[in-house]
Amino acid sequence: MSSLAYSTLLFDIDDTILNFDLSEKQALNKLFANLNKPLTPEIMAYYQQLNQHLWQQYERGEISRQELLDTRFTLLFKHFGEDLNGKLIEKTYRNYLAEGHRSHSRS
Repeated sequence: MSSLAYSTLLFDIDDTILNFDLSEKQALNKLFANLNKPLTPEIMAYYQQLNQHLWQQYERGEISRQELLDTRFTLLFKHFGEDLNGKLIEKTYRNYLAEGHRSHSRS
């Protein structure tokens, strides 16, 4: 009898256990409300495009995960002519996202 030893077990929980799309949308809405800025369809579309591009760069090993997280909101707001603290905005966004995951898990 052979015994398989696994050192790591990975679960891809986005949209399986967690409703990521809903949590993401609500987190972004809360974030923009907190910043007293409108989350327009144009901004949302650009964020989604930018975010996808950054994750693709990460997957290709071109940037680190931390660089992705530290820069995505800086780049987003810079595109729309604003110079904001992207790291602080990311931290706030991640807190809102975690709240959404807790309330929107698929069970």
